[in-house]
Amino acid sequence: MKQLNRVERTAIAVSALFVVLLAGFMIGRHSVGTPVVLERGAQEPAAAEIPEVIPVIDDGEETRSVPISPAADTAEAETTDSAASLYPMNINEADAEELALLPGIGEVLAQRIVEYRDHHGAFSSTDEIMEVNGIGKAKYEAVRDLITAGQEGEN
Repeated sequence: MKQLNRVERTAIAVSALFVVLLAGFMIGRHSVGTPVVLERGAQEPAAAEIPEVIPVIDDGEETRSVPISPAADTAEAETTDSAASLYPMNINEADAEELALLPGIGEVLAQRIVEYRDHHGAFSSTDEIMEVNGIGKAKYEAVRDLITAGQEGEN
C-alpha cells in the first residue's frame, strides 16, 4: 500500500474537520434548548431560572417564541395594542420615524418616502409609493394592507 504524502494527509485532515464542523452546525441548528417541565406537586424554580420566552419553532429562517410569564404576556399585549393603533398608516401624514416601522421599510426608505412626498405632493393612492426609489412590487405587497393614502375606502 502506498504511503500518503504530506499534501494528501493535509487534505484528508481538512476534509474530516469540515465534516465534523458541518455535523456540529447541523445538530446545533436544530436543537431548541432544554424544556422546563413541572410535575404536579413539584416546586417551581426561582424566577431567575425561567426565561421570559421559550423558543418553540425553529424552521431555519425564524424562531418564534411564546411568553411564559404574565409580565411577558402583558408586555406583548401592550406592544400589539400600540402597533394596532398605527395601522392603517396614512402615508401622506406619517413622518419618517413612523414610516420606518413598516415591515421592510427602515430609516432610509422612510426618508425617501418623505422626500418624494415633499417634492411631488401627497400620494393619490397607495400604489404610488412604488414610485419611490427602492420600493418595488414586493415591498408594496408587504405593506399594502398596512397603509392608506387618506381617501375613503383607499388601502
